[in-house]
Amino acid sequence: MNFVRPSKYRHVYGTPAKRDAIYENLRITTSATDSNYVSLNPLFMAVNWNTGGGGGFTVIPLPQTGKLSTEFPVFTGHGGPVIDTQFSPFDDHIVASGAEDSKIMTWRVPDNLADEDQAGKVHDTPLLTLDRHGRKVAHVRFNPIAENVLASSSHDQTIKLWDINYGAERETLRGFKDVIQSIDWSWDGSLVVATCRDKRIRTLDPRSGKIAQEGPCHQGIKGSRVVWMGDADRVATTGFSRTSEREIFLWDTKDLSKPLKTVFVDTSAGLLMPTYDPGCKVLYVGGKGDGNIRYYEYADDDLYFLSEYQSIDPQRGLGAMPKYGVNVAKCEVARFYKVTNTYIEPISFRVPRKSDAFQSDIFPDTQAPKPALTSEEYFNGVTRPPIMMSMEELYNNGYSSVSNTFSTPVKSADNTPTPDISPAAPAAPSAGAAVVSASTGSQNNATPTPPTADSKAIQHLEELNGKYEELSKQFAAVNKEKDSLEKQLEDTAINVKSLENKLADEKLEHNKTKDEIQSLKLLLETKEKDYDALNRQLEVAKSTCNDAKQEAERSQALEKRVKDLEFDLSKASKAAKDLVEAVEKSFGTTN
Repeated sequence: MNFVRPSKYRHVYGTPAKRDAIYENLRITTSATDSNYVSLNPLFMAVNWNTGGGGGFTVIPLPQTGKLSTEFPVFTGHGGPVIDTQFSPFDDHIVASGAEDSKIMTWRVPDNLADEDQAGKVHDTPLLTLDRHGRKVAHVRFNPIAENVLASSSHDQTIKLWDINYGAERETLRGFKDVIQSIDWSWDGSLVVATCRDKRIRTLDPRSGKIAQEGPCHQGIKGSRVVWMGDADRVATTGFSRTSEREIFLWDTKDLSKPLKTVFVDTSAGLLMPTYDPGCKVLYVGGKGDGNIRYYEYADDDLYFLSEYQSIDPQRGLGAMPKYGVNVAKCEVARFYKVTNTYIEPISFRVPRKSDAFQSDIFPDTQAPKPALTSEEYFNGVTRPPIMMSMEELYNNGYSSVSNTFSTPVKSADNTPTPDISPAAPAAPSAGAAVVSASTGSQNNATPTPPTADSKAIQHLEELNGKYEELSKQFAAVNKEKDSLEKQLEDTAINVKSLENKLADEKLEHNKTKDEIQSLKLLLETKEKDYDALNRQLEVAKSTCNDAKQEAERSQALEKRVKDLEFDLSKASKAAKDLVEAVEKSFGTTN
């Protein structure tokens, strides 16, 4: 009997953004690299740009969606195409870039980036330029714990550690025998894990420059990726087998001699791009060149397949929104930004829930955008766990990254602010109400007087208050109806997901029955062939039997003839004997 494994995330479903929430009319770089082409934070999206010469990237404020203007602010200064970008986890206005010119640059995004005068503006003066690599820079990764600590990997087969507070190189990690294909930081920022084209995986201590563990990785010739799995001593890698099958390995970072778990994915040719959610313990895997995003739940040193988001439009890259940027009120557990040739499409992954209350079981505490260490403390050997924050705080107050407080409404999956439906008190009515009260009190105890300019103003203010109250009631009714429609939509989504699962199960059962029928057909064909072979053997046996029978009959005839001849011979012998005796007797009588 098959039992369904219980999981809070078993019914997570992905929903693409509507057309007006997609970022269209983009000039995304045409450079063919293993990059994701996009990086994100709750305010901005950085996109590798086709500048027509040199290298650069653009930064787009997330609320600016739809068919965008052809004029974008471009951050240019590299001498070759930009390969990778990443925003600082502690300052949403700081972004690092690495390019084919072997340089790393850090930039500050202007506060007024959304203003019209920023359209088409060229930003060509970085905060910092780091140029100690010998070949193109493939990855830039900020330390998740320590402020102003950056790691970079290059085709010169090294990983360098930088203190960007002083623009200083602090360590160079060596020991790689080919191009580094992917890097990631550990949960507490004390280790770096890397996969390499020499088909090996390594964990390294970035402060000592030593390799901590090393082992054989995916044996295929195509690229591989690695991601650290939260606070566990586990990493996941994606790559290819010797026979070019896409696969996922689960590793114990304390022993890289062999993977703990191997998951076969499929035989497609595109690179797999992994992203891990340490709170939900869900591994998302998207494929380059296809439109699918599979997701697995990590538990008990195993990866359990949950479901798959499918699309007919292929993706060149995927960017993941940090956990503190998701829409908690909509039960959104993850949001990805799918990169194509000309547009970027947000995809929201949600857990279907009917309640509007905060869902603490699916939103555990997450890492806050605050550093636990300074760069000086980090390079002096201090190690601390990350600073955590409650997702309920996001649910109640929203996110504001500039001050690292939470006051701005959370962005929804379609990048529009979640509306604040609490009616605001008007500025003037309180004073007017006092006038009305005073006027009413005087009218109750005095003879009515002809209306004055003040009384007319008060009367007009009372009419405005009445209209305001009426509009507030209408607004509340509309919001109530909106909430009801959203619940109906969620219920419909749940039903659609249930029907999709049922259809998938029926399709699976149909395919299983079809396979069984095909197997029976093959078995029948085999039996028919065996029957024909046996018939041929039987005919041969019959023929042999007939030949043997004929031989037996001929043998019997010969035996009979021999007996007859023996009988005739016996009679002839006897006759001869009788004749001899008769002759002898006759001869004796004569004598």
